[in-house]
Amino acid sequence: MSIVQPAIPRSFFQILKQKTMSSGSAVSYDSSPASTPRSYSPLIPTLASLAITQNENKKAKIRHDGEIICSEVLEKYSLKEKIGTGGFGVVYRAVPNYDNTSIPNVQRSNAESVAIKIIHKKKMGRVIKDPELGMIPVEAFILRRISHKNIIKMFDFFQDAKSFYIVTELAGSKWENGRSNCASRDLFEAVDAANGLCEDECRHVLRQLLDAIAYLQLTCNLVHRDIKDENICVDADLNIKLIDFGSVARYAKSNEDKKDYFNVFHGTESYFAPEHVRQEAYRGPEAEMWSIGCVLYTCLRNHQPFADCQEILHRDITMGLDKYASPLCIDLIGRMLHKDASKRITVQEALKHPWLA
Repeated sequence: MSIVQPAIPRSFFQILKQKTMSSGSAVSYDSSPASTPRSYSPLIPTLASLAITQNENKKAKIRHDGEIICSEVLEKYSLKEKIGTGGFGVVYRAVPNYDNTSIPNVQRSNAESVAIKIIHKKKMGRVIKDPELGMIPVEAFILRRISHKNIIKMFDFFQDAKSFYIVTELAGSKWENGRSNCASRDLFEAVDAANGLCEDECRHVLRQLLDAIAYLQLTCNLVHRDIKDENICVDADLNIKLIDFGSVARYAKSNEDKKDYFNVFHGTESYFAPEHVRQEAYRGPEAEMWSIGCVLYTCLRNHQPFADCQEILHRDITMGLDKYASPLCIDLIGRMLHKDASKRITVQEALKHPWLA
């Protein structure tokens, strides 16, 4: 089936503001008061409660590299090497079979490979009803409806009784010894291979990341909730694509909308904001800017800024940073990693910061 960008239904944002558990390997904590029972919206049921259609049960399976793959997928794509694994399942590089592919406007020269993310249904926590595709992962629902040059593009979608298959562009390059070649890789590997990026390279990465986050926050009213270097694909020129939208959610427009704050904490512990560590209800964009500050620091130093929760709460990250960064860069990092969420820089302010000028 061809993937086009359908209009976002009116109920979409109401559905996504629910505090639901995410998929994948990210850690999730529920900080709801003990007197408040945890409840999930019936609009986003767990897969254990979903009925599998007769057609899905009848789809033939073919074993590939230990995985049992839906034959419908293999009719359109030839699977190659495994390029990623996680709590959700696996990711393969694949080559479209051009006579059968449903990728719109595909060209042999610019779509030689795609990525196929296989999500095992028994490990999936968040699904949503799509008017055309039925019950699908929130990630697929979102990617069908958004478009930005620094966000991964979704091309195709399949499902069978046991798995979902999300087909996206294959972004980034593999980094070795400071240089890149072939298959998709992430910012973590690029920074590690180069033993840290220079300020100009960091600036290039950060501008793109902030552009993508501004689009999500200001145009779509969404927060990603799992920003980290491993969820940012980069190519040889450090052009980025943001990936892994399993934790995305709508956020409260106003600081006064306390009833719409999140009580479940998504993401990776080393990127947690102080409000996460204190298990306080949070709005979303402020915590996202903290995570972006962690990404910038990591790009510069080739290690994460905080070793544990106590450092997140108490360490002044700018101390001693003048050996590695300019005053303007340090100022931006300090404003992103401000302990008080209400004083933390916003995405709009960050894009106007002199360091990015």
